[in-house]
Amino acid sequence: MAVVLCAVAAGVSACGGGSSATTTTTTSAAGASSLAELKVAAQAMSKAQNFTFAGTVTTAGSSTPLSGQFQAPDVVALQLTAGLGVPINVLFVGSKSYVKSSTGAWQRKVTSGSGTSDPRAAFAVLDQATGVTAVKGADGQVTYQFTLPASAAAKIVQGISTGPKKSLSGTVVVKSGLISDLAIKSGDQGKAINAEISYSAIGTSPSIAIPTGD
Repeated sequence: MAVVLCAVAAGVSACGGGSSATTTTTTSAAGASSLAELKVAAQAMSKAQNFTFAGTVTTAGSSTPLSGQFQAPDVVALQLTAGLGVPINVLFVGSKSYVKSSTGAWQRKVTSGSGTSDPRAAFAVLDQATGVTAVKGADGQVTYQFTLPASAAAKIVQGISTGPKKSLSGTVVVKSGLISDLAIKSGDQGKAINAEISYSAIGTSPSIAIPTGD
């Protein structure tokens, strides 16, 4: 399961701590302003040269914890914990993918996909946000809540052949002009999606070691 992190790639309940002093923006004019502010943060993330991420993606009642790093232009180191709880380490380098064996060596996997592994492209999904409201904390943190069309699901979580029929609810926390938490949730029966991702070390994540040869 390849996850596009806004990415990409997304919990409403885990999108950063609140503050005792907050201001909520609700008017239509303010909503347009909030959307503009959200877009600025998304654009800043789309230019990030690296970041670390951690979270959980739940689809069809099955939850997959994940963590990893992104390194521009198209390298993603990803650790998934699914099934019996055994961690799986996957490395995406452009259109190539590798899986770490039990010996610790990277093994090249043959893929049919022609895309690249730049999760920053999924931040553009936030341009489709509607009904944006903002809650500003005393610490300068801003929490945005919004709605996304169902078509956005496939851009957030790859491997979903058909996204939910209903719109998605979303929450983003912005700190110092950058996205620290992103949540996307849909309760559409049979195709529920709940993705919660936190971002850290934006611009300061360590380099990812890339395998030499295939």
